[in-house]
Amino acid sequence: MRKIPLLLICICAFNFLRAQVKIGAPGDPDLNAVLELTGPKGLLLPRVSLAGTTDPSPLSAHTAGMVVYNTSTAGDIKPGYYYNDGVKWLRITNAGETWSLNGNSGTNPASDFIGTSDSMDFKIRTANLDRIRIAGAGWIEIGASSLPNRVQLKIGGTITGDSSAAIGLDPTINATADNQTLYSFRNNPRFGTSFLPAQVFGSATQFDYNGGAQNSLGANYNLVRTTGANSYPGVVSGVYGVANRSSSGTSDGNYYGGNFRSFFSSGTGAVNEGFGIFSNAAVLGNSTISVNNVGGLNNIISTLNPNAAVGNVFGVKNTISHQTNSTLSAVYGLFNQITAGSGGTVGFAYGNYTRIGTSGTGSSIGSAFGLYINDVDAGSNVTDYRGIYIANFLPGSGARRPFEYANITNGPVIINYDGSVLIGTSSSVANAKLAVYNGHILSGQTSKPFATAGSSIGTGGTVSMSDATDVAGIILIGLGTSNWGSGQIVEVHFVKPYSNPPIVIITPTNSAASSAVVNQRPYVTATNGSFMINFTIPAGIPAAMQFNYYVIETPNN
Repeated sequence: MRKIPLLLICICAFNFLRAQVKIGAPGDPDLNAVLELTGPKGLLLPRVSLAGTTDPSPLSAHTAGMVVYNTSTAGDIKPGYYYNDGVKWLRITNAGETWSLNGNSGTNPASDFIGTSDSMDFKIRTANLDRIRIAGAGWIEIGASSLPNRVQLKIGGTITGDSSAAIGLDPTINATADNQTLYSFRNNPRFGTSFLPAQVFGSATQFDYNGGAQNSLGANYNLVRTTGANSYPGVVSGVYGVANRSSSGTSDGNYYGGNFRSFFSSGTGAVNEGFGIFSNAAVLGNSTISVNNVGGLNNIISTLNPNAAVGNVFGVKNTISHQTNSTLSAVYGLFNQITAGSGGTVGFAYGNYTRIGTSGTGSSIGSAFGLYINDVDAGSNVTDYRGIYIANFLPGSGARRPFEYANITNGPVIINYDGSVLIGTSSSVANAKLAVYNGHILSGQTSKPFATAGSSIGTGGTVSMSDATDVAGIILIGLGTSNWGSGQIVEVHFVKPYSNPPIVIITPTNSAASSAVVNQRPYVTATNGSFMINFTIPAGIPAAMQFNYYVIETPNN
């Protein structure tokens, strides 16, 4: 019996010297293992309740290499295996808690994410260079070179440094070098005098700039202040543009805006153009500025600068207040309201101006309409309809023509302010509402033609006229009671004689006149100053006849 304890002591001493233990099966442990467990069961590590990754409890201190299974959910920990690096507890993650190179499945967007859980930046690299950076403050940078240099897309934050191109979404741009092109949505860039951006584009851009922009400034909303003595030959464009120009550059370029309000309040030199869907341009001060062209769907132009000159105004609706000694060359628009005050001069005003032409071999225009109106439903739901309406046309010296067609070959067609119409001539004829080929056809004149009874009308016969003009009218004849004869029944006298006797046609408009055409065989004779209705056969009974008459002038009238 004394041999068995001695053997156990020897075995334990031998294993102690080897520092290796195998449990669960006979044989030696693996040479590289301190402890080898075999058998159909697993290893159960200590199960503890951790309080947080920085709290060592329930241990007395952090111990590097310590492994436990946490059972609690508290703070920044949850159930699972943790090991200690000597400073804090670190979770041993499984495949479902990491992002695989081949993608993940079964994720929960409410809790799963890529990024950091503290305030540190999150970066993505290629070629070991930072390409995308999401800052702890929330802004995003994307660049072709290692960030933060050469930013090409930035959302929020501040763009600095030398960027060949930058697209900014609500950034602040503090350029320290020459930026080639900036595209942005809501910009607030500030440039020093030594840095020259070629282009800036954005949906909402506000510039405070004292340099020399060489190309374009564009935005859906622009608030641009140009100062200093530099020239700005580029373009300011946007859906809404507000330009306040007080610089003394010798020649600025073009200003374009969807809703464009332009103030040329001081400075000298020339501005080429200002165009917008809504344009509100005010030429103020007393400097020698000139604005070549202004255009828009709705223009409000105020020229209060006596030394300014405005070339042309183009728009669908123009409201012009021209109050000073300044000059305005021409106004083009569908709706023009022009007021020329003291000393104000407007060269031309075009209500609707169309110029159509072709150039070059093979060029063509299918149809061209200066003014085209079609498919107008002027039914019962439309109270009044007027294709072309001109009202309150006051007389004065010079030509007053609401309409003029200048036909060089056959002469013009003109409608004057007084309602007279000239065809083939530009010279008005006294008392004529319609003048053709230097003659006249009076229509709607104050003194209309009048009728007198002829010698053959009969005892008690009467004549009168209705809707009478020198062109057409109605003649009413009462034949009387007896003593009818053949010959002249009625004579119609013209207010102004024709040069040659006109052609006159009569038609019956009641049954008595229709019977007379068969029984009395009426005919018409005309002189320069009148025409007569004559009966070939005397009337036999009293009758009230009614005829329409139509006057056709002969050539050279």
